[in-house]
Amino acid sequence: METSTHAPTATTASSATPVRSTAPSNLYSRLNTEWMYLCARPAAAAEVLTWSVSQDALREVADLNDLAAAHRRDRDGVLLALLTLHQEGSSLAGRALLQLMLGKLIALTRHARVSGHDRFHACDERAASTVATFMSLIATYRPSGENVYAALFLHTLKRITREETFAQEIPASDVMDESDSAENEPEADISASALLTWAVEKKVINDLDRTLIQRAYLEQTDCDLAVIAAEVGMTPAALRQRLYRAVTRLRKGVAASNQPPSRPRFARGRRRTAATTAAI
Repeated sequence: METSTHAPTATTASSATPVRSTAPSNLYSRLNTEWMYLCARPAAAAEVLTWSVSQDALREVADLNDLAAAHRRDRDGVLLALLTLHQEGSSLAGRALLQLMLGKLIALTRHARVSGHDRFHACDERAASTVATFMSLIATYRPSGENVYAALFLHTLKRITREETFAQEIPASDVMDESDSAENEPEADISASALLTWAVEKKVINDLDRTLIQRAYLEQTDCDLAVIAAEVGMTPAALRQRLYRAVTRLRKGVAASNQPPSRPRFARGRRRTAATTAAI
């Protein structure tokens, strides 16, 4: 069981919304937050529907939420399918592959070799090195043999322990190209757990919504939506709809809380906020 990867988040007296932490940023927390929003994006769902045309292992994957169940049924088949799609040009497939392997990458992080001896930044640098190494690996690597999961794990381990890297050389936050990340997504430095806590306190979502979002998008477990739906007495379709609505309310709540106060008409313009999200 991995420990929590969510970075601490502070609040200020002037704003009740989570703000950037003064502690070193936590890449894995940011990736989990990004994934939560990515799963609710129609553009991502539309692309996922095309994957089954060429990849039999993804035939029952209708959206990103279905990947965990498909991965459990045919782990190597799903990983190989995503690897193939990524190398054919799908950065979304690469991002999905990263998410499925994230638990293992977290475990690998402590083995990464990085330059410098600054303890304050060492954890961040190792995480960045691990993720960047994995993304570099899946860009060209074609495993030989059946155990794709183990091959990706071991080759990443081999690379991160063999070469020292400088943090400034690693584009770790750039795991998707510009076309795949909405310009107006919430700030990645806000941890998902802090964001959900704020949303419950402000009655943007309720406790059940928070629990469902955490289990569906954030926990490093292979629990699929059908299992979660059965536990709460809902159909998978109803659960999908509830998750979609909860994440939509979360986006709108963050956007509304970050709106600037009214300004005179001659003001130069509204403050741009990274928490305003693209319309669904």
